[in-house]
Order: sequence, then C-alpha cells, then structure tokens
Amino acid sequence: MSITTADILGTFRSGFAKANRYLVQLPGTSEGSSLNIMCDSITWPGRQISTTEVYTDMKASKRAYAFLPDDIAISFLLSNNWTAWRYLNDWQKATIGNIEGDNAFIVNFKEEYQRQVVIHHLDEEDNIRREIVLKGAFPTTLSSMELGNQNESSILRVNATFSYENWSSVQYNQ
Repeated sequence: MSITTADILGTFRSGFAKANRYLVQLPGTSEGSSLNIMCDSITWPGRQISTTEVYTDMKASKRAYAFLPDDIAISFLLSNNWTAWRYLNDWQKATIGNIEGDNAFIVNFKEEYQRQVVIHHLDEEDNIRREIVLKGAFPTTLSSMELGNQNESSILRVNATFSYENWSSVQYNQ
C-alpha cells in the first residue's frame, strides 16, 4: 500500500502542534497573571518505565516494575521587580523553613509545599488542545543567574527545575 498526498494532508488536517503555543497555571496565580506572560519556556513532562530482566525458558524479557516522572524545567523573563524570582524563592522557603538562615532548617510536610501545576498546549486560535496536570509539584532548583558587563543588552532569565509525584493528561477535541 502506498501513501498518497491526500493521506498525508488528512493526517495533519487539524494542523501542526506549535511549540510556542502554551499557557502555564501556577498555584496562587490566575490564568491572566504576569507570571504566565513572563514564562519564556517550559518542558512538557515525560515518563520513564523502569524495567528488570526476567528469564524464562532461557530467554530474557523485560518486565515493568515502576515509573519515573521526569523533572521539568521552566524559565521566566525577569522584570525589574523580580516577580518570577520572588515567586519561586518564596515557594522554596515554604519547602524548607529558615532556608535563608544560618541553621535550624526545617523541612516542612509535603502537604505544605507541594502544589498542582497545569500546562496547557494551545492551537493557533488559543484553544486548549491538551492539558498536563503536574500533581504534587514543587521547585527543587532555583538556578543561579550570571550577571556581567558583557551582558549589557541581555534580559535576565530565572530558571527553575520542578519535581512532582505524577502527571495526568487531558485532550480537548475541538
């Protein structure tokens, strides 16, 4: 069976998914918040199935025993009031009490710092086509930023890595 041009066009009738069409909903912010506007990039999550080899009849085969959700990366453009950096730093402070102190650090209960993060993928008309819900998410890394005279025209970006317990996906058929 050969593939025709009509087959190819029919496959992509709904259009191509564009990587720059997304919206992020962070806890404690509304859909139209400045953090969504400042979000420069975000990683769509993945998942790895952990396997082990099982031998039966002198033949090895793989069996699943667990799954590992990938951490995601998120990047924000910084304004002069450092909104995104303050948001991420405050969330980390909720994770480990007195994190900016000298001692007496307190790791809080996960219910106090884990939140739901929602990533929407949009089509060219801003309709939500797919949604990922990160369950039990929190920022594990607030990356350092390089300042320097050679960066005179550069906009500062704050990068963070989020860990989460699991994710679920919803597709919207429009």
